[in-house]
Amino acid sequence: MPGRNGSLCLSGVADPMPVLGYRLAVRRSEYERFAGLMETDSHRTLVGHRLNVQATPRLRVAVSETAVLSGDPSPFFYWPFPGLPLYALQRVVYQQDKRPGNDANVNLGLDFSLAFGETSKNASGCGCNAELYGEILIDDAQGYASRRSWVPDFIGGLVGLDIQGRISRWPVTLNVEYTRINNYVYSHRIASNNYVYHGVGLGHPLGPDADGIFVTLTVRPSPRTSIEIRSAFERHGEGHIGLPWSHELGRDGMFLSGVVERRSKLGLLFTQELSRNILLRTSLELVRSENHGNTQGSGWRGWAASVGLGLAP
Repeated sequence: MPGRNGSLCLSGVADPMPVLGYRLAVRRSEYERFAGLMETDSHRTLVGHRLNVQATPRLRVAVSETAVLSGDPSPFFYWPFPGLPLYALQRVVYQQDKRPGNDANVNLGLDFSLAFGETSKNASGCGCNAELYGEILIDDAQGYASRRSWVPDFIGGLVGLDIQGRISRWPVTLNVEYTRINNYVYSHRIASNNYVYHGVGLGHPLGPDADGIFVTLTVRPSPRTSIEIRSAFERHGEGHIGLPWSHELGRDGMFLSGVVERRSKLGLLFTQELSRNILLRTSLELVRSENHGNTQGSGWRGWAASVGLGLAP
């Protein structure tokens, strides 16, 4: 996934779940399909697949689909054959299988990355490479002009730029990324089909009805040491996962609804490789919030610090 601060489709910030799947690789293409078991009390399942293609040495494109199922979903959704699109399966299910609870919340994702620039050194000894990347998520989009006048598009998008170079002998990476997610994304009229697992959203950490710009500077003084300086500015409307769209809402509140909370973040992350597979991570983050909790005039300031050991990827 392209996002450096979270993917729109599946960010991996929720708890791990039991998953069964497979992966195929043919020349410059990779295909993955999986099914994951979510909470058993409501018989929830997460299914998805992804096709990743290295179209040229510099351009990579990919398409992903995910679906949250609940209740008594049709077995069509569990067909393991490569390339079967979930949106198309959903339409077949609606026509062929009329059982109550036979529903799914299907999301479609498209992403790309484009590398450009050649490594070269100028008089100061700096070299530069760059990568432009982006992603769009379609929860629900209106294909008919007559519907677009009163039904919003439930979509999200992100775009980012990585610039890699050197200052003296130290590798340096500057990343700038912008993310926007419309209201009602990740939600469904059936609560069990929301994109939530153990109370945590499966999609981008921003959540719906929000946007943010993120700037990260990473310096590597040695192959085993990295220092990251992170800053972010986020806006959050009153929308949240579990608040689905209804006909009565129309196009109102499509983005940054109600009282908008504004958050500013500044963080420092230090990572040291202690051995081949063990990392020491130390972080400090300062947060400032205006209209905190979407309450007009409310302010909040805080900080968080952490020290921990982790496994190298």
